[in-house]
Amino acid sequence: KKQEGVITLRENLARTLGADTGSRWLRLAGLRHAQSDELPVAWTEIYIAEPYIAVRESLGEVSKAIYQKTSEQFGFSIAKVERQIVAVPMPTDLSAALSCESGTPALMERRRYWSNESVLFEVTLSFHPGDRFPQTILLERET
Repeated sequence: KKQEGVITLRENLARTLGADTGSRWLRLAGLRHAQSDELPVAWTEIYIAEPYIAVRESLGEVSKAIYQKTSEQFGFSIAKVERQIVAVPMPTDLSAALSCESGTPALMERRRYWSNESVLFEVTLSFHPGDRFPQTILLERET
């Protein structure tokens, strides 16, 4: 089930997001499925900084990523994206929705998006059961 609302960041969540305690963000959250799988691949939470919350009004009909839609609607470019992946125990409150055991190995992926004005405007958190988030990196030597 989808969740949506404006929240004020308390200390722990602010630290997790890398954002300021007391700042206000639109939070959109729900399960993500791969097209072929019936099991969900992740629980994803998208946080949009207060100055850009109005992007919510135009999300219904859009197939673009929210960060892309936000930058277009507010007329800025995306200057920097940081991706961090951390091993964590699966949070108890997400395990049932993700059809896995609480405390089992999981990966938390955090992506943070900054505008060309150095404003952190979006943060996403995704919690993946450890066996449903393969990461492959291929390095090839130039000849």
